[in-house]
Amino acid sequence: DRVLLLPAVSALSTGEIAGMQHIAEARGRIMALGTPGLFDEHGAPRDTPPLDVLFAGDPSGAHAVLDWDDPEMLQILEDAFAEAEIGPAVPLREKGPHFLGECYQFTYGQAEILALLAGPTAEDEQRVRLSLPKDAHVYDVQTHLPVLSPKRVSARIAPGTAAVFSILPYEVEGVTLLAPGTAYAGRRLEFRVHVAVHSGAAGAHLLRIDLSPEFGEPLLPYRRFVPCAAGLGGDYLPLALNLPPGRYVLTATDLLTGLQQNAYVSIGQAPEG
Repeated sequence: DRVLLLPAVSALSTGEIAGMQHIAEARGRIMALGTPGLFDEHGAPRDTPPLDVLFAGDPSGAHAVLDWDDPEMLQILEDAFAEAEIGPAVPLREKGPHFLGECYQFTYGQAEILALLAGPTAEDEQRVRLSLPKDAHVYDVQTHLPVLSPKRVSARIAPGTAAVFSILPYEVEGVTLLAPGTAYAGRRLEFRVHVAVHSGAAGAHLLRIDLSPEFGEPLLPYRRFVPCAAGLGGDYLPLALNLPPGRYVLTATDLLTGLQQNAYVSIGQAPEG
């Protein structure tokens, strides 16, 4: 069985409408949040919604237009997915009512990234728990810490904020940052980075590089994002001629795990000649 979910799909082409009618004829279910197809693919309004006949002529209730404000909406969708034997990619267990927010799933190299974004209108902090494979290596990207029990990944998410987790098939031991101890304004500051793993080979990682005064905030014009195939990468920062001399901190942050490494660099004026 198939379930087609149309979340606020107000524009549909003639071909898309025909495809949906084919799904309905093949015993699939169509669930719409809001009336679909009010406009064509060019944004021109239609006289009548093209799927009204489908929804109105379905005594079984297999197809339905749901109201966003209906408190039973989530339960109706869950029941439809359960009947079609469609489960979530990652089971989300709420502590209390349904999670009020959005769930996103991405991949980068061998990593799977899960982000839970709490709705800004939620009244209070929400507690959620993810159930992940026990042999996975999970990292809380925001706290820069590994998750010790993947089967019981817990998060407290305030309204309008997010929890981000990265799932890898290998354990990351740390980040190595190699840079010279001395650099000069008006010249290049070259560096190399390495993501070390416990065993085997690292996959693709993305590292953020920041340059900061020793006791100051990162200098955003120098921020770089360095792709690291097999955990290895490098680049350089072109230092401005008027960069004040002093001691600076070069920071490499692995965006998949949150792990960091610093290197201290003394930046001075280039010697004449």
